[in-house]
Amino acid sequence: MKRLLSAIASALRSTVSFVWEKCAATGKWTLRTVAAIGGSGGIFTPAAATEMQDLEAAMVDDLLKPLESQAPPSAGGDGYDRVQRVCRDLNSGHTPAPEDLAALTPTTREWLTLLEPQMRLLVGNVEKEALVAHIRGGKCLRGVIRSDAESIAQWKHTVALEAIEAEYDDEPKLAM
Repeated sequence: MKRLLSAIASALRSTVSFVWEKCAATGKWTLRTVAAIGGSGGIFTPAAATEMQDLEAAMVDDLLKPLESQAPPSAGGDGYDRVQRVCRDLNSGHTPAPEDLAALTPTTREWLTLLEPQMRLLVGNVEKEALVAHIRGGKCLRGVIRSDAESIAQWKHTVALEAIEAEYDDEPKLAM
């Protein structure tokens, strides 16, 4: 089951780059088509081609430039918004802003690194009131481990046991 979930996660991660590549190719084709059709009387002109090539190069540079966090580090003014930004950045494959990471407590940082992608997705997109209740020990977000030290230790222990069990599951067994 764990292998299946990791295969699905890797497929979803690669989908983002695949979509961007296809969008870039489609954009290039559109620009070339417009350049070929455009011009005086529908005739292709070298001046129009140069303009379109410059526009195409700028578009490709813009698409390949890594995205940065959309919200500034000071947005929201509290740690809950910061936790959600870090979760969204980690899930999208971007490096979180250093200011955001520096402002998190060591326990919160460890908690965020232990969360599986689907847990981080929920934490990053849940309403703020629900996240506050979860972190403060109130109503728990379904499917997300608590952020206190005891829950983190229990989660690490469970993951270690699952890893040991997976080692033994891969070994051939004698039929009886």
